[in-house]
Amino acid sequence: MRASLFAVALSLASLPSAWCQSRVYVDASLGDDTNPGTEVAPFRTLTRATGFIAAATATSFDRYQIVASPGVHNAALGEVFPIHFASNVTLTPGVAGSRVIIDGDRTPVAVVVDGEDPVAPNKGIRGLTVRDAETGILIGDGSPDFFVRYLIGCSVEDCDLGLDAASLVFAFPIDVQWSSGEVLRCFRGVQATGDRWISLYDMEFSDTVANAIECSGIRLLTVDQGEIAGGDHAVAMSAGSSPSEVRVTSSVITGFVAGVLVTGSAGSHVPRFTVDHATLTGNTAAFSLQGAFDPSSVVRRSVFVQNSGAFDSSGQGGLMVEDSLVDSSAVAGAGLLVPGPLPTFVHAAGGDYNLRRSSPAVDALPSTAQDPNPTDGNLDTVGGRDMGALQLETLVGPLEAQIGTTLVLTTLGEPVGSGFGILQPRFSTGAVQMTPYGLLRVEPGLAMRVARILPAPGTGVASWSVAIPNDLSLVGEIWVLQALTPSSAAPQGFAFTNELSIRIRL
Repeated sequence: MRASLFAVALSLASLPSAWCQSRVYVDASLGDDTNPGTEVAPFRTLTRATGFIAAATATSFDRYQIVASPGVHNAALGEVFPIHFASNVTLTPGVAGSRVIIDGDRTPVAVVVDGEDPVAPNKGIRGLTVRDAETGILIGDGSPDFFVRYLIGCSVEDCDLGLDAASLVFAFPIDVQWSSGEVLRCFRGVQATGDRWISLYDMEFSDTVANAIECSGIRLLTVDQGEIAGGDHAVAMSAGSSPSEVRVTSSVITGFVAGVLVTGSAGSHVPRFTVDHATLTGNTAAFSLQGAFDPSSVVRRSVFVQNSGAFDSSGQGGLMVEDSLVDSSAVAGAGLLVPGPLPTFVHAAGGDYNLRRSSPAVDALPSTAQDPNPTDGNLDTVGGRDMGALQLETLVGPLEAQIGTTLVLTTLGEPVGSGFGILQPRFSTGAVQMTPYGLLRVEPGLAMRVARILPAPGTGVASWSVAIPNDLSLVGEIWVLQALTPSSAAPQGFAFTNELSIRIRL
């Protein structure tokens, strides 16, 4: 706690002393645009709020946070499109977990967002859903001081184009970071080009008709922990007038004509791409490589199986493939594995692309300096990294639990056996101890529990529960748990699972 408070104090101390923050309130149901925009007398429309802020802004240090109650904002309400969030404007839902919905009524552009200062307080557009427009969100211009824009928990639905970071010619580079959002039922998801950095983290793309993500001459586009399904191409990159690079990591790509499309040309800057710890399955082709690309491009530590083909008729084209699970002898590379007759995924037809314990992709890679204590997915007491996007965990449960409720966890072990030893400490020391059963990551102290619950017949899956006391002093604690489960692959017959951290909340 001391460290956290110190970090907060340090970050606040580093802000310019001239920052001036004001809140403007919007309520689509109870507000009125003749009101002053206060908490007790909010505006009705976002158009009025952003116009008020534009007129009130005196210096570049004037920051405004729009706090909007849940509601639908459309032309019938009085919204005028596009709604423009300038560089000194952020948006926050007035109710935690709620959504601010903008219904574009097929307007050409529903929302424009400019760059913001990366060190300013209360950054980002949060909890916004934009739907039914030709373009959902258009990225506006940046400046030397306002060059980043955060979209947090935002979604775009039923638009021709979800996010447009290509149409405007920017005077300055801009960095767009979109996290924990969705792009649903759009013709195209994200379009980007030019001097931009685009980061897409923990994003879901579903039912795009054409390309989920397309870019040309982009400085850097990163897709991390994405779920991308349906359409022509998940990532389509082409050569441009400047060097471009795309990185796809820890993402699942399925249901496309080609998962990754690369179209380069010899007379321009050829694109460079890296696909790392990705899962590509259920596509007509995992990759379509048409034209020249940077020879340092690589696919590694990935799983591309159960596609109609690893590559389309254009072939591998010299692409490096390393340490990956493939099901085609036509793929050339180093450290490749070919799966056996057993299914690689738990239930691919149902959209569950977690690896089965029997998959050769489990624990196939050694630990690294960045990941010195990897998960022991096959329970042989020797930890290793899995190929593909989803790491197999043998102890599964929620990330949060409420006081006064019952915490339910699932443990994966052998198809037979009844002993599951559960370590339930309040805290983890951060130390890792090697034992005959693998890595012990927690300090059990006096908190050993044994769950005498038989696994479901033939599955090796057992559930157990523990009551969380209705004690306010527990709120904010992080419980770190680990299980000792039967395993015929372990020399002693038992192996430790992964650790699981659970935050206790009110």
